[in-house]
This record gives sequence, C-alpha cells and structure tokens, in this order.
Amino acid sequence: MATLILEAEHTRLRLTLLSSHIRFSIPFQSTETTTFFVSFHFSHFLLFFFSLFDTFLDAG
Repeated sequence: MATLILEAEHTRLRLTLLSSHIRFSIPFQSTETTTFFVSFHFSHFLLFFFSLFDTFLDAG
C-alpha cells in the first residue's frame, strides 16, 4: 500500500509518495525560474515497480 501526499501553499507544491519500499518526493515552486526536484532510491524504486508488475501478472 502506498500513500500519496499533496501539499500546496501559495506558489509552492509538494508531492510525496510513501510506501514500504520508496519515498518519492517532488518539491515544485512556480516562479520566473521554475525549480523541479525529484529524489528517490533507484534500487528501491525498481523493487517497488517489479512487485507491482508481478502482482499484475499473477492477476492475469
């Protein structure tokens, strides 16, 4: 199970995805110079992705 958190304040937006394998966070600030930052642990992301893929295969 994953939790998606969306926080907005004025021109700032923060999106966070939490699960047992991954913490995916996107802070976004809308200004003249748009800043976009993504950080996650890639190997954990792959584990999370393939576990979802296996679930879909088992369901099929």
